[in-house]
Amino acid sequence: MRLVRPPHASILENAGLTRETSMPLDSAGHAMRDSTPSYDELLTIYENVLDGICVIDAHAVILSVNPAFAHMTGYSVEELTGKAIHQIIELDPVQDLRSFTDQIHTKLKTPLERTGHRKNGSTYVAEVHGTFSSYEDRPVLITIVRDVTDRKQRAEQYRQSRERLSLVVQQSPMAIITWDTEFRVNQWNLAAEEIFGHRKEEAMGQHARFIVPQEARPHVDQVWESLMTMKGGRRSTNENLRSDGETILCEWYNAPLVDPGGQVVGVLSLVEDVTEQKRLESERERLMLAIEQTDDAVLI
Repeated sequence: MRLVRPPHASILENAGLTRETSMPLDSAGHAMRDSTPSYDELLTIYENVLDGICVIDAHAVILSVNPAFAHMTGYSVEELTGKAIHQIIELDPVQDLRSFTDQIHTKLKTPLERTGHRKNGSTYVAEVHGTFSSYEDRPVLITIVRDVTDRKQRAEQYRQSRERLSLVVQQSPMAIITWDTEFRVNQWNLAAEEIFGHRKEEAMGQHARFIVPQEARPHVDQVWESLMTMKGGRRSTNENLRSDGETILCEWYNAPLVDPGGQVVGVLSLVEDVTEQKRLESERERLMLAIEQTDDAVLI
């Protein structure tokens, strides 16, 4: 049911948003269209905009709502009219109105986030913008209300996902290092600290050469070039340097990080110190060779 002259009609007019009856003429004598929308145009916007609009009087009572606000809450327009706003959205009649007033003076337009209550008892996160106008010489607050529940849930899921990923990276038994396209460190986990002896604060922003001995650099540079062009380099075994100067042998498992446009934006490396493993393998090989070369029986 559409009201003939709802409260928002006078509010829009008092806000100076309707077009004057007489319109200026151009040089050819044709009427020029004023950029200010007419009342009918504003009413069309009011009734069809996707965001909810709710007009509240000085006593925090709802004077008018648009269909989008009614749909958001599950009430009809008629059911909402005359209700106290705090029954629908948890707006504080004093504190929140003062907040909107302060925003007008400071020209900051920061929305409020409040809990909204639907007719069926469920709740949602309401993002509320407010501005003041008048209706029949009374001050009113025009609020623009958006249901941001899905957006907040996605943001929270993203935050939790990043938190879990961060825990995986930091607690991984393998060193995890990420590099920018300049071959500089931008992620360095605890296992990397243990293997190379450099704390994260020391490693961040460093070029890879700080852990690569001079003789291994040509090989490592070749691996890097292959990764940047996505032509290989995914696995490498080479010597590395610890912070104390000790040379160690590491297995590197690398993967280019590629954006949706197909551009390489960095590299992810998983690193394992295989120095002791290789030493034991060498000792085993020497022992087996000695056994093969002896003519005496060996009892085990």
